[in-house]
Amino acid sequence: MRLVAGSDARVVSPLFTDLDEAPCATTGVPTVAVTSVLNGTLSAPTATAWTGRTGRYRATLTAATHLTTVDQLTVTWTGTADSAARTLTQQVDVAGGVYVPTDVLAAQRTVPETDLGMESLRAWRTSFELIAERARGVAYVPRLAIEDHPASHRCSVPLEWARPRELLAVWVDGEAVDVDLYELDKGSKTVEGDFSYPVRLAYSHGYTQPPEALVAACQDYVRAKALSTTSDQARTVLSFTNLASGEVYRYGTADWDAGRWTGMESVDSLISSVDDERRWGVK
Repeated sequence: MRLVAGSDARVVSPLFTDLDEAPCATTGVPTVAVTSVLNGTLSAPTATAWTGRTGRYRATLTAATHLTTVDQLTVTWTGTADSAARTLTQQVDVAGGVYVPTDVLAAQRTVPETDLGMESLRAWRTSFELIAERARGVAYVPRLAIEDHPASHRCSVPLEWARPRELLAVWVDGEAVDVDLYELDKGSKTVEGDFSYPVRLAYSHGYTQPPEALVAACQDYVRAKALSTTSDQARTVLSFTNLASGEVYRYGTADWDAGRWTGMESVDSLISSVDDERRWGVK
């Protein structure tokens, strides 16, 4: 799940089930705990039941407490369902933005205008963003990266992601240390310091906003996913046409080595039109 720093957002719990794996309400509402990679345990939000969605609960993460900056959060939901204790976790990537706002995607009117429909739009959008970032080796909105480097005799290590912005935290042999003991070199995309012990680095990276080509590709990807999901067409078709708009979507087999990251011809063409910033040998 990806949320935006600086804006309140509502999260939906994973599904609580009974012993037969059917949706099941908990005894009372579950408790919620939030842990930040950068700031440890945060103030716990209050869960509320999601009317009409048995086994699902919602909680609000606030900009002031939980979504202050790029981060990675673990949200833990704990409750009792069917007399059994349940602990469900989800990972939240707090980014500096999204490629296309949800209301713009919703205006395409390809999914029902319900909470569940909006959750689907967000999931498809995040899926595309992750594909584009992996395909080009760079984030197009600010994000947090966590990297582990084994003990070595090096005095600097290369970073996986292009466009590093700021070194935010460092752990040496599992213990947090002063980040000023290490130096980020944005030009060479490396961090310099003592790596004689295992080191974990947390740094922000990425562009401020995506290029127009990826905005268009994101919209195409989400629209195609929504149309194929909400239509009654067979899932084995190679192409389909939106009769209302005349748009044709062609599918192929996704093949990363061949530059077919999604298997959608128009989307993959737009992804390939932006610069490839991957490090050599990274796929």
